[in-house]
Amino acid sequence: MGSHTIQRLGLALVFAAGLTMSLLYLQGLFDRADEKKAVAQLLAYVPRGGLTSVGEALLARGHAPQCSASVTSRLRGKVTVSCLASTAQKPLQFEIDFGGSTPRPLDESANELLRTLARTAPPP
Repeated sequence: MGSHTIQRLGLALVFAAGLTMSLLYLQGLFDRADEKKAVAQLLAYVPRGGLTSVGEALLARGHAPQCSASVTSRLRGKVTVSCLASTAQKPLQFEIDFGGSTPRPLDESANELLRTLARTAPPP
């Protein structure tokens, strides 16, 4: 192997590493944007038949909700969102599917919150 071939191989490896790092950086940006969008979508969500959003209900518990999110499926556009509204409670967990219309509760506390919010509207 000549020195010219080794130099080209080294250059190709540096280029591949740079491309990989750039793609990972971009994916991280997209993930963070999806996470912010999922939290905002959850907090603004008002169940059918309800009058109050999830964010308003969590705020009514006495503290501003602190939510975190993580992308669970990039291909399917799914993000798991955990919200803590009080230090005495465990986080409520929801799955946001950007292809669907409603958040899916992942634990009983989250499910109960959505059921309660859906019952807050007066009958027609």
